[in-house]
Amino acid sequence: MKNLFEGFEGREENLKKIYRFSMFEKFTHRNHLWTHEQRVAYIIKDLFPSIKITLPKADRKKAFTLALVHDDAEVLTGDVQFGHKIHMTQEQLKKLDDEEEKAVNKLAKKYPQKINDYSYKDLLMSAVHKDTLEAQIVSYADKMDAYCEAIHELFSGNLTALRPVLGYERTLFTFSSKFPKLRPFLSHKDSVWTNFTQRTNPEIVKLKYYDHLFKNHTKESIKKKTDFPTYDKWKEITVKNFPNGEELLIKKR
Repeated sequence: MKNLFEGFEGREENLKKIYRFSMFEKFTHRNHLWTHEQRVAYIIKDLFPSIKITLPKADRKKAFTLALVHDDAEVLTGDVQFGHKIHMTQEQLKKLDDEEEKAVNKLAKKYPQKINDYSYKDLLMSAVHKDTLEAQIVSYADKMDAYCEAIHELFSGNLTALRPVLGYERTLFTFSSKFPKLRPFLSHKDSVWTNFTQRTNPEIVKLKYYDHLFKNHTKESIKKKTDFPTYDKWKEITVKNFPNGEELLIKKR
């Protein structure tokens, strides 16, 4: 993917300076924005078959590209925590959008106009306003990554991560109401990312799937299945696509 970002000097380094879940006093497996954007793109790629079937008009290449840059504005605004957003008034949310728009305009002047044949500025603006199918798909994948990050933290023994797990669970359930055009996609049963009945599988809720959890993650433990198929797929994608995938899941920060 490095070839896509030719001319974007300093971008990766700046994204790596901003760590997620900063509102939590303790969060031992934090990821920075660069890792997050990459993984959201890999989730989108894994969703390609579902998108093709349920949303044939959606541009999968555009969604993938948008995922790679969707949080770039936070290099200037800082990481705005979802836990804070849900308590904001409409006026505060509007002010946040205005700040993000200003950040997008600054970044658009700093970096190349195009990325992967798409307007860099237009991609970032759509990430702010969620006004395209592709931006809405990316928003869903974005929440999925955060949801699994929180599960991963919870399973390491940090019980305070239960709050974001439950919060993202509620948010994911409201997506079909917030973005009605995504309903065919969100009801697709062939992907663990969209099949809510597989989010936890009641047929395999057994103690043996939990005996390695709630303690430090290890190279052995991250390979074991849980009764959360979505989380297991998230771990698989991380190990498969990142050269240091195992380290990302194990190392504390």
